Amino acid sequence: MQYRREIDGLRALAVLPVIFFHAGFSWFSGGYVGVDVFFVISGYLITSILLSDLEKGEFSISKFYERRARRILPALFFVMLCCIPFAWAWMAPEQLKEFAQAFVAISFFASNILFWKKEDYFAPNAEENPLLHTWSLAVEEQFYLFFPILLLLLWRFGKSPIFYLIVMLSVVSLAFSEWASRYYASANFYLLPTRAWELGVGAICAFFLSQRSLRESQAFSLLGVVLIVASIFLFDETTRFPSLYALAPVIGAALIILFGSKKTFAGKILSNSVLVGIGLISFSAYLWHQPLLAFARIRILGEPTLSVMFLLSIASLLLAWFSWKYIEQPFRKSKGGVLPSRRAVFSASALMTLALFSFGIYGHTSGGVPKRISLPDSIAKDLHVRELQKECFDFSMQRVEDEGLFCILGEKSKPPTVAVIGDSHSLSFIPALDKLARDKSRSFLFSGVSGCPPTNNTYVYRTDERRDVCAKRNQLAHKKVVERGIQEVILISRWTYYSTGDVSSGFVFIDDEYDVEKDRTKSMEKLSERLTKTLKEYEESGVSVTIFHQPPVQEIDARSFYNYAFVFGKSNFDKLLLEMSVKTSDHMSRYRPVYDLIENASKEFGSVSTVDFTSDLCGSEICEIGNSERSNYFDDNHLSNFGAAKLLSIYADKLFKN
Repeated sequence: MQYRREIDGLRALAVLPVIFFHAGFSWFSGGYVGVDVFFVISGYLITSILLSDLEKGEFSISKFYERRARRILPALFFVMLCCIPFAWAWMAPEQLKEFAQAFVAISFFASNILFWKKEDYFAPNAEENPLLHTWSLAVEEQFYLFFPILLLLLWRFGKSPIFYLIVMLSVVSLAFSEWASRYYASANFYLLPTRAWELGVGAICAFFLSQRSLRESQAFSLLGVVLIVASIFLFDETTRFPSLYALAPVIGAALIILFGSKKTFAGKILSNSVLVGIGLISFSAYLWHQPLLAFARIRILGEPTLSVMFLLSIASLLLAWFSWKYIEQPFRKSKGGVLPSRRAVFSASALMTLALFSFGIYGHTSGGVPKRISLPDSIAKDLHVRELQKECFDFSMQRVEDEGLFCILGEKSKPPTVAVIGDSHSLSFIPALDKLARDKSRSFLFSGVSGCPPTNNTYVYRTDERRDVCAKRNQLAHKKVVERGIQEVILISRWTYYSTGDVSSGFVFIDDEYDVEKDRTKSMEKLSERLTKTLKEYEESGVSVTIFHQPPVQEIDARSFYNYAFVFGKSNFDKLLLEMSVKTSDHMSRYRPVYDLIENASKEFGSVSTVDFTSDLCGSEICEIGNSERSNYFDDNHLSNFGAAKLLSIYADKLFKN
């Protein structure tokens, strides 16, 4: 197979945006598309090699996997080993447990499945996971488990049937991805069935070029570059991805492969020595960047500055050169290399996999080796336990349709007279409300849907099945409350999430139509309109309402704060707490527009009251994250079960009145 410098330049165009996206540079809001470009390149190169071997009658499954092992495993294993001492020294138990689980998953090239299964609303910060990026390696290796075998089995039928089969399967995969992007966003992002078409496009390019020479085209090759660059700068986290939107970077990469020789303008750009050099080390650069950025976020309290992240991005390239020269190259060579035979490659790979797997099992079963640091069990519980989450929170659409909108809590033998309706903030209060109801010999209904404001006929812009669950809940909540004879409703929400946004930039668009318009000003107007309408509907139905104002949003995740404080700065705990807890004045100024919105709406109705926790969480200077024994917060905006219970005890007499 003839070497093409422009393909290495294309690798650079793929890896650099990924690095800068993960480093937090807002210009590269769609930098994640670099992974899609990598998939196309991989599909093209691997298929080209397979076709060449098949045509020569030299194809061998063992030879193929030997090449994959030499290409992937040495650098991957080296980076994983380098991560262990930093993880051991700097990670809190729960973080190390997550890190160790990734070792187990990577051993089976299944980390994409692990991250998909753990990708829920309360998952630890993805940015602090040093091995999160290995999901894409898992997708590739899963693809290459069956693809070579498929080619081998069908080769006797000729190239054309195989080609059309790959086209058909790729179209099916793309269609599946488009559908899944609307209902199962996490699975769509991580899993092979919705990513296979991207590798398939690369394979289609290989089939084209195996039968004809590369046809140069200035227009098509330049269009390819434009499509990739436009995706990098125009896409962001709100873009449904992968989906039909992914056609832009994928088709862009394909156009460069098919039409971008070094004689074209695009090819000349991509063939320059700097981009080619980065392309050569792109695999190692991809491996190094996430651990560097993740450990920086763990080691530095608060978000590292962009200058620090830029230096770390450059450091990932320097480390990539080192591991390319001294790890990748020596292991790739079968003659004169470190592992001279196929048997040696497979034996060494098996031994290293077993060793890393064993570390992963130890880290998981030991709970992250908690004896390494002195984080109190009480704080660890506050930061990682959400009681009643599995039983009563984020019902699936199937469960909603089968069992209804609500979970019954409290003294279940008593008929419920109270309903608690909320988003993820409501989950913090549920254990304390459950206890309060039992103490008062009462029961209540609960409906909590993450990222879903508890206002009637309100719709959210999102790309997972919770969109439909939220729509269903907000369509039927008032009707079901009235049917069940409920006398009191408690509304709990992160109100700024649907109106003004807040310090953590958390925001989701809302509307009174299913197809939500992405307009922040309109979202604020709709929250005011829908809240007022909801309160009016409940009052007309004879139902009283209590609205919980949201707690102050912290400027740092409580988990990051406590992990840092007990690993690096326990002697300066009080100082760190004062510095890192949100200032009372900052909270008041940020929350004031939404506070006024809620208070003005509630004052229109005699049956509506509000509860504001600000004075209970905030002193004259700061709103404390917690203390050295307990955390008030679960992350940066959700209260811990402890924090919510402490506040609820102050207002217990105001609840379950009817």
